[in-house]
Parts: sequence; C-alpha cells; structure tokens
Amino acid sequence: MSNQISVPDPNLYVFDLVEKLQNSIKPFTFSSPKDDEELSVQVEQEEEQNKKQETADTTGKVCSYCGTIPETGEPNYLQLHYKKDYHRYNIKRKLHNLAPFSEQEFEKAIGDMDDESISGSDSDESEESDADDKQEEESEHKLTALLNKTNLADNSEDNDTDEPVTLNHTPFFMYTSKDLEDEKVYAIYKNLFDSKYVSNDYRSPEEEYKNNLSALESLNPNGTSAILMLGGGHFSGGIIKHKRLTKQKPNLSNPFADIEVVVSKTFHRYTTRRKQGGAQSTSDSQRGKANSAGSSLRRANEAALEKEIRELLDEWRGHLDNVSSIYIRANGPTNKSILVNYPNAPISGKDPRIKSVPFTTKRATASEIKRVWAELSHAKVQAKPKIVKKKAAGSRPQSATTSATNTKPQQQDPNEVHTKELTSLIKKSKIALLIAYVKKNKINVNEFQLVPASQYSNTPTLLHYAASKGAHNMIQTFLKTLKASPAVTNAAGKTPYQVAGDRATRDAFQLLRSSLGEGPHPWGSWDADAHVGRALTNDDIKERAQRESAEKAQEHAHRIQEMERQEEVRVQHRIDRNFPLTSTGRKVLSSSVAKSTSGKTSLLEMTPEERRKFEREQRALAIEARLGIKK
Repeated sequence: MSNQISVPDPNLYVFDLVEKLQNSIKPFTFSSPKDDEELSVQVEQEEEQNKKQETADTTGKVCSYCGTIPETGEPNYLQLHYKKDYHRYNIKRKLHNLAPFSEQEFEKAIGDMDDESISGSDSDESEESDADDKQEEESEHKLTALLNKTNLADNSEDNDTDEPVTLNHTPFFMYTSKDLEDEKVYAIYKNLFDSKYVSNDYRSPEEEYKNNLSALESLNPNGTSAILMLGGGHFSGGIIKHKRLTKQKPNLSNPFADIEVVVSKTFHRYTTRRKQGGAQSTSDSQRGKANSAGSSLRRANEAALEKEIRELLDEWRGHLDNVSSIYIRANGPTNKSILVNYPNAPISGKDPRIKSVPFTTKRATASEIKRVWAELSHAKVQAKPKIVKKKAAGSRPQSATTSATNTKPQQQDPNEVHTKELTSLIKKSKIALLIAYVKKNKINVNEFQLVPASQYSNTPTLLHYAASKGAHNMIQTFLKTLKASPAVTNAAGKTPYQVAGDRATRDAFQLLRSSLGEGPHPWGSWDADAHVGRALTNDDIKERAQRESAEKAQEHAHRIQEMERQEEVRVQHRIDRNFPLTSTGRKVLSSSVAKSTSGKTSLLEMTPEERRKFEREQRALAIEARLGIKK
C-alpha cells in the first residue's frame, strides 16, 4: 500500500482556489511585529504614495545600497555620501542579505557601541593627516564589529529586535486565509508562477508581500503548461490544460481523472548499459568507443530517440508557443540538449518559461506526467514556519566528552590517498578524471609508486597497474598525454608490456610503437628497454583477425569432416559385427526388406524409410538370437 498514489484534494487545486478565496487569501511573510492586515494597509498606502511621487519633482538621488539620498546643496553630495561609513556599512549588510539601515539608525547603533565618531569621514579636508590610513583601518574593524553584533542579535536573549527573515530557502510561496486555522498556511510551489516573481535576492516584508500577491494574481486559469521528461532512454511529454475536467472525479483507480491532456507522447529506446549503468554516449566519451554489438545498438537507439523527440517537438511547436510554463526534467546536459537550444528548436535555452521540477520524479511515463502536474498544481496545507534562531558566528557545539574534542584526527599518508583514487579511476576507465587528478596533484607518473609496496609489488607504477588490469584504452593516455615510460620495471624486472593482462592491452602498446616511431625516446628503446613486440597498425590487426577467422573456419570444416568419417566407420563396424559376410554374400535384411532397400548394404546409402526398416529387422534378429529360434 505504500506505493499507492494518493488522490489529490480537488479543493486545493490552485487555479480554482485563487478564484474561490479571492478576497480572503493573503501572502504570508515574516512581518512581525505587524500583522498581515496592517501590512496589507501599508502596502496600499505605499502604492498611493508612489503614484504621487511619480508626478512630483524629485530632487534627491538614489543609492542602490542606501536608498534615496536627500540633496544637501553641495554639488558633489553623492560622491561624499559614497565615502561615508554609513554607506560602507550598508554595502556589508547587502552582502549578508540584510536590510539597509537609515542614517539615523546607523548613528544610533554606533552611539550604542561608542560615543566617539568611528572615523574622520565627516571632518573637513584640512584635518586630514598621515594618520588617515590608521583611522580607516580602525573604522573597518568597528564596522565589522557592528555587523557581527547585528548577526548575533537573534541569538541574544536580552535583545528583542529580530532581523528580517524571508522564505527564499523554501520552494513555496505561502498564503494565509480566513478559511484556515490560525497556525496553518497554503504552500504553493514557486515554479507554478512566472519566473519574474521568483528571486533569491533580499526583499523587505513589504516588498515580499507585494511580490507574492502579484504572483497570485498573475495565474492564468485558462492557459496550458508543458511537461517534458527524459532519462535512461525513456521520454514522455504532454501539454496540459489548467482548467480541470469537471465531469470527471478522481478516485483510487484513476487519481488523475480530472486532468485534461491536450496532447501527449511516450518513447522508449534501449540506450542504457544494463550492468554498468549510464548512457552509451557517456561511456564513449569517458572510456573510448567500444566496438561490440550491444554498444552499436545503443548508439543507433540514441540517435533514433533524439530524432523522434525533435520531430515530436517540431510537431508540437504551435502548442509550445502558447504555453505558460515549460517544465523540464532531463538527466544531465546531454539529455537537456536534445530538448532545447538545438538549431531551429521550438524551445530556446534562454526561454524564461523553462522551469525545473522541484521534487523527485519517477521514470518518464504518461501517468508520471499527470502525477507531476497534480503535485505542482495543488496547494499544501502546512503549519506556519517559525523563525529559527541561528547560532552565533564562531560558536561551536559542545562535545559530549572532552576526550573527543582533544583527540587529533590521524593524518593519512597522501600517497595512500592518491593510490586509492587513481586505481579506482583506472578500474572504471575514467580517462578525463584521471588526467585532471594527476595534473591537479602534480603527480609524476614515472616516479609515483603505489602503496603499500607489498600489495603492489608486481604493479608498482600506474602504467603497470593499468596494463595488468587490461585497461587497454588507457595505455595511449599514459604514454602520449601523461608521458609515462614503458621501460620502467617492477621488482621482478618486468615492464608494463610484459605484465599486460590480455592481448588487447599488448596490441595497444604495439600500436603506440607504430604511431610514436622507433625513437630515440627519453626512456630508451622499444625492444631493449620496453620489451614491446613489433610495431602494429590497425590494418595489421584487421588482417590478423581475418586470417585467424579463416583458420578457425577451416579447422571447423576439418572437424566436421572427421566426425562424418568416424560416424561412417562406426556404422560400418555395426554392420560387419551383426551381419558377417558369407559365401553367398552378406545377409543384411530379410528378403522383403532387402528387396525394398534395393540391395544397399550401407546405412549412409539408405533413405530414412529404408533405415527404419533395417533397424526393425535388426531388432527382430537380435530377439530370435536370444530366444534360440531357428528358421
């Protein structure tokens, strides 16, 4: 029962809920000490005031950190403002997502810390001296101290002032209503609204209230939305109407009966490697292009799936141009590039309507498309969020025991860490990650020794290890990109070529001998030092494969011919044993059977019907011999 899909509550469908509660639903914000009604009245008053200010002449200029700067009569008053500690302090508050201070609030906060001026920024230019640098440094220290005091205000039990808190960290916009309990709110996914209303920038409670109210009013109950899902070779897409089907009622057997799908389509192709996992294209980019039947099939299926999806999106171009939102769930950039931003694509990568699905989804199917829309379009009734007090900066939780805090963690040998990471990358054939790791940690592949030495005595270097594990696709990376030496030896005096685990790895060395040439090389000779076999080309390997294939076919034909000869000898031996040759000839069958077999004495010469008659006669003679019957 745990996997059963629950039936969405039709009373919580967002597009109907907004219309139903149009006069009672209000945005929820952390607007303490003002309640929502006071905030609503304030917002209306601010809007009227803004309209009046638009028609009035404004004499002050605006600072993006401090707000409107009143004109003082001085021609360079804005430049002087930028030099004030008040302005610098608001820059720091902006970086910490805190609301700006007015100049009066700043002066009061500074007065609480120190009765003296924290800098000489307000003094005349004639009072400036060589001590300006020192004063500026002291000013910076005090600004930082004031900011830290502000950040710690929420943790002080004696402080009754709370810093403004937003709901940016949640995926929901929250709304209150008279129809709900006092401690409950409606939670609606932000991705249901236009992207211009969703931002992680700081907003004051008043700004947040107006933004969330505008987002609610912007919902289009008569529009449509698109959902596209792609992953693991499965694609599913659909265009869904915002208006529900009123005649259909959801139930346990069909929980999404009221969702009207304009068009939908589902594709599936075998593109994922079953055992190792991951798409074939990803494996090709990391490990090199495999040459098996399965990999070729997966590549063909990937191309076919991409073609089918793009043809479908082109067919849906008219629908996609008119949708309000496009929800895309695609695993990785490769899958996403199939859906958007390709030449003549109906969906641009910069389209503001593109949104992600803000929760976990299952395999892309037609029913999953409906479930995603039901989850997005239905509000959740949740408890009102509480303001969580943050811990003071620099404070650390006390440990349960003093011994645990005093115990120093044991430092691991860097070579052991490198060995573990590099051998893992070699086993998984992660070529790009291996190169990045070696360069980042400045590892010399010829000098680095795998540890512990007792475990890697036969494969002390990375090239030895890769060769012994049969990582033939990484040999070229080591020799060409990382400049590894194929002449380095292990404790037994063997080179990487000599410890190679299979023929494909030895072929990789011999192919590189052909491409790199006979030298001279810094590490020596291919023959005397590296002990690598003769140089090979791809044509040589193809010819060898054809020659071995022809030899196998010939050997198989000889084996079949020998089996046929042995079978003929065995049959003839049975005839000689059971029907000895007499002076009048060999009596193989009774007269009636002999007549029907036309005097044939070899089973190989008989037809199937004659052979059956012969075998029946043979069994009859054997019975007569056992019973001693004489004719």
